[in-house]
Amino acid sequence: MINTLVYIQIVVVISYLIFIQRKFGDLHSISQSYYELASKSYLFTMFCFGLAIPMMVIAGNVDKGGALFFLSGAGLIIVGMATSFKRRLTDIAHYTGAGFGIVFALVGIGVAFNSWLPIILVAAVCAVIIKIRINNPVYWMEVMAIIGIVVGLLAR
Repeated sequence: MINTLVYIQIVVVISYLIFIQRKFGDLHSISQSYYELASKSYLFTMFCFGLAIPMMVIAGNVDKGGALFFLSGAGLIIVGMATSFKRRLTDIAHYTGAGFGIVFALVGIGVAFNSWLPIILVAAVCAVIIKIRINNPVYWMEVMAIIGIVVGLLAR
């Protein structure tokens, strides 16, 4: 069951990232696509929900750490609802939700499956991204976090 949910997340992520890359090129962050999409900005919310809902279902399918996966999904729901991250107050909700979505999923993998390698690797890769100063570091750190979460869930 968990693998099926993760495969759904993979399809959502790959489809959305290819779509926004082809349509807009390099963006500062995945969330920037909300502004670029303009009248079709609801697609960003659908992307967030497409990651959040499977994560929340995963929560009910693990013996320990389920609350962490649920909080991860809840964080992604907040990101999808607080889309206007360039506005005061909405930005706090958006960034908090994004942090919850990433951190709780990675810690959940550690707690539920005793697999701490994904969080270590994501942190290390993000540190390298910052150190080498690549273009659009936020975007690439988000992508690396998603890859770490997906691989961690599949490798359990």
